[in-house]
Amino acid sequence: MVAIAAGRVLVTGTVASAGAAHLAILPGFSFTLDPLRAFFLIVAASVSALSAALVARDSQRFAQARARLMLAFTTLLFAGMITVLIAAGLTSLIFAWEIMSLALVALVFLGGIPRLSCAPGFSPWPYPRPALWRH
Repeated sequence: MVAIAAGRVLVTGTVASAGAAHLAILPGFSFTLDPLRAFFLIVAASVSALSAALVARDSQRFAQARARLMLAFTTLLFAGMITVLIAAGLTSLIFAWEIMSLALVALVFLGGIPRLSCAPGFSPWPYPRPALWRH
């Protein structure tokens, strides 16, 4: 749906803008979609759609609740990336950037390290340990 709106802006050359002027506490919270932003929005939406299938497939190896959280945070990450692209004010850019980065941190923590790699004697370092590191 986002790609369709961006495609219309890209083809017609119009500029779509939305702001929160009625919110006095967030004066710089506005969004703009011009043809250049629309091009990058189409690219980001396409990559997001393609990677969503991969995330759905890879999340099946986790428990159902954890898989749902991974899908939710992935959706939040994609929404943050799209919002970063259309942010027109500094407030909206920082807000979208924080949403995007917090969703990414949550995905990294949810991915986790399998228990096998935490087993005693397991070393993710592929080379022999230097003598200094040995106990």
